[in-house]
Amino acid sequence: FGDLIHGDVWGPSRTASLLGHKWFLLLVDDHSRCTFVYFLKSKGDVCTMFRKFFEHIRTQYDANILTFHSDKGGEFTGKEFLGFLERKGIVARTTTHDTPQHNGVAERRNRSLLELGRTMLKDNGMPQMLWAESVRHATWIINRTPSRTLGGASPYECLTHHPPSLKGLFPFGQRVLVHAPDRSKTQSRALEGFWVGLDAGPHKQSNGARIYIPSSRRIAIERNFTPVIAPATSTASPKPLPLTPVPVESQDPVTESPQFEGEPPVPSDANRGSDEEIELELTEPAGNSEAAGTQHSTRQSARTRKP
Repeated sequence: FGDLIHGDVWGPSRTASLLGHKWFLLLVDDHSRCTFVYFLKSKGDVCTMFRKFFEHIRTQYDANILTFHSDKGGEFTGKEFLGFLERKGIVARTTTHDTPQHNGVAERRNRSLLELGRTMLKDNGMPQMLWAESVRHATWIINRTPSRTLGGASPYECLTHHPPSLKGLFPFGQRVLVHAPDRSKTQSRALEGFWVGLDAGPHKQSNGARIYIPSSRRIAIERNFTPVIAPATSTASPKPLPLTPVPVESQDPVTESPQFEGEPPVPSDANRGSDEEIELELTEPAGNSEAAGTQHSTRQSARTRKP
């Protein structure tokens, strides 16, 4: 751990965070892929934050940085930063101009943090000024997510040799009610807030959670809070409607009638005798009484055939 550190700076953000930060310094260990994020109010704070990181890993993990890999940004090529690296015996390895792919480890991790943080803000409808909180929580999640590069282990496990604990984890933006015992008797004893992560930074940790309080626009470290669980909605599909036959209503009840199964088809006009044929049969002359009887029977049959 610490032999090779990849670094990059992102910013400036169009929207300042609650604490006025617009940049962040990203540091990734090449061996464990563990990520460290330091939020900055200006690029001039890069050297100060890197010193904190150097002292942190030397004290906590007994590690020394041998090589620092970054692009040729002014924050990494200034006299103050290069002087610190020289005094500590750290080799500064930089990329050439217009080759961000040569700093791929930091660039890819930078993209992963921003995409995950943006997704959490969008999914929960949180304000843009909480972008720093979403990036902080995204760093915590990525450090505890199994990585294929590490053979299925997480960066946290590779660094500490202990499996990560997910105790006290809630969805980002979870609505909570924070107990407020110092309020007056006529006021509500609970404040509405939103869970935005655990208080587990590299230099400051506690057993509390970071809660965003909209009424005062601040981040509070709280432990005595209750999550508000929304009622579950039924996902069962609705029952299908019964298939009942609907009779087709005839537009012209005089000339058309609905056809139902089992009834013989109604003969069409083509199968019936025309009016001219009927008139010819009726006006045919009769020769004798036998013909008259035949003519009478023809009239009867014609009346029967006529609709």
